[in-house]
Amino acid sequence: MLDGVPYEYAVVRLVPRVDRDESINAGVIVFAKQRKVLGARIVVNDMRL
Repeated sequence: MLDGVPYEYAVVRLVPRVDRDESINAGVIVFAKQRKVLGARIVVNDMRL
């Protein structure tokens, strides 16, 4: 979908225990201005959380 098009992304992270420096990757946000695309996918694994 975004082959050869510049894009930016951000990883969405959950931080259940800040004091223990724990975090879980939960999703991603993608932005491609040239294609006018802004999308997000979030999946929370309840067992890991």
